[in-house]
Amino acid sequence: MFEVTDYHELLALNKSLFEARYHADPDHREIPGSPFLAAMHERVLAAIFAHDNLPRSKVDEFLKWSNRTGEQDAVRHHLRDADWCRMDSRTKREYVTVLVRPFVANETEVDALIQFADDHNGC
Repeated sequence: MFEVTDYHELLALNKSLFEARYHADPDHREIPGSPFLAAMHERVLAAIFAHDNLPRSKVDEFLKWSNRTGEQDAVRHHLRDADWCRMDSRTKREYVTVLVRPFVANETEVDALIQFADDHNGC
């Protein structure tokens, strides 16, 4: 199986995942909402945090959705273009959660993104 053993390669992979998942206008619309890439991004960040021996409080602060303004803009942009009205309420919640990952949004923040998508997609 593929393994990254160099810290600088890990950092490059992290930057690439950020670019792929939070680019304002991705070439492939399915990438930002991919649960596989979201899971991989979480594992990459966990490896970086472990390598850097960051205290839990710093990790938690970094992962707070409320602190991620650039990613928030990208997710809202993606939600405007999503095939939103075909999703049921459970799927919408799961989809928003995947878009937000590896960051942690509370229920109010997830609800706000769902409402945003409903409003902008005429659902």
